[in-house]
Amino acid sequence: MSPAETVIEAPRLRTEVRSFIARELAAGSFEPTVDSWMRSLDRSFSERLGENGWLGVTWPAEYGGGEAPNVARLAITEELLRAGAPVAAHWIAERQIGPAVLRYGTDELKREFLPRIAAGGLTFCLGMSETESGSDLAAVRTTARRDGEDFVVEGTKIWTTNAHEAQYAYVLACTDNEAEKDARLTELIVAMDDPQVEVRSADWSTLLDEGPFSLLFLDSGEPTEVSVDSIADLMEPGGLVVLDDFAPCEMWPPVTYGRVDTLREQWLTDDRFTAVEVMVAPDASVVIATKR
Repeated sequence: MSPAETVIEAPRLRTEVRSFIARELAAGSFEPTVDSWMRSLDRSFSERLGENGWLGVTWPAEYGGGEAPNVARLAITEELLRAGAPVAAHWIAERQIGPAVLRYGTDELKREFLPRIAAGGLTFCLGMSETESGSDLAAVRTTARRDGEDFVVEGTKIWTTNAHEAQYAYVLACTDNEAEKDARLTELIVAMDDPQVEVRSADWSTLLDEGPFSLLFLDSGEPTEVSVDSIADLMEPGGLVVLDDFAPCEMWPPVTYGRVDTLREQWLTDDRFTAVEVMVAPDASVVIATKR
C-alpha cells in the first residue's frame, strides 16, 4: 500500500471499527473498562475481531494475516482502547507473542500458532518476572533443561495477568548457566493445561475477615468489588482508602468514556467518608478517602 493509499484507508478503517464498537455497545456485549487490555477479557469479542480481519492485520496472509501496513494496526488498536473494549483475551498473543513467533519461530511454530491468534482463539499470559528479579529479567532463576525433544521447566513466576484464563504462557527461563547473563535465556511457549503447571491467584474475599483496616489501596478497574458499600465496613474510623486508576475529569458528575463514572461519584459524595480526588499525572488521578 502506498503512503497516499494509507492516508485514505486509515480513516476509513477507524470508521469501520467505531461502527463495530457502536453495534457491540448497543447490543450490550461489553461495558467500557479502563485498562481493558488487562482487565476486560471476552474471548468471543476477540473472535469477532478475528472474523473482521482485525487481528494480526500486518502479518502474511499465509499465517492468517491481512498484510496491511502498521498504521492499520495502530488505527484498530487506538479505537478499541479508546472505547474501553474487552481486548484482554487476545492482547498478549497478538501484540507480543505473534510478532516474536513470526520473527524467530520455525515454520511449524508459525503455522501452529499464528492463524489461531489471528482468529482471536488463543489467550497467552506472560511468564517472565519473578519475586527475586522483578523487572530485571536477565536475573530470572526459572530453569529449562533439555529432555529429548522437550524442555523440563522449573520455577515460579509473578505478574502473570490472566494466567487462569490463558491456554499458553510465554515463559522466560535459563537454559545455559555458563553463558553471559542475557545470552543464557530462552523464551518458551508452555501449555497451561499441563498437569505440572499450577496457577495460584489471590482471592479478595479471603481478606474480609482480617479487618478492619487502617489503610487500603484499591483499583477502580473492578467497580463492583470496590464500591463504597463493599469497603465501608472494612475500614476503621480514620482509616484511609486510596482508589487508583481514574482518568482526570473537569466536569461534574465525572464522566469516563462518555458515561457518568458512578464509582468515582459515589466515593466523592458518600457521607461515610471524607474524600478528595488528586491528579497524580496529566492522564491519571486517585481518590483518597478517610473513614469518618
